Amino acid sequence: MASSERLNERAFIWYRLLFFFSGFAIRARHISFEGVLVDICTDENRALYSGISSAFNLTEALIPIISSMLIQYAGYQPLFVFSPLLTLAAWPYSTLNGALI
Repeated sequence: MASSERLNERAFIWYRLLFFFSGFAIRARHISFEGVLVDICTDENRALYSGISSAFNLTEALIPIISSMLIQYAGYQPLFVFSPLLTLAAWPYSTLNGALI
């Protein structure tokens, strides 16, 4: 029993490290995107592009909440079915003139 507790403790430490570094990477991407946004758009379109990127930030905030509610009420299996279907539904939007963005 003691070895499984140590294994769970070790897995929890790795999970915390992974969670920290993934959050760090996501925030770094958002910070760098603001600089890229200023470089690639004109003054007239800057507010439009900024609004679009902010809408994606809202989506990133809501998906974990919706997923946790789905897991709480229905378990993990529907989430594992729903996630690939949602990814496949987004595939047409990931192309622009036939080339991947």
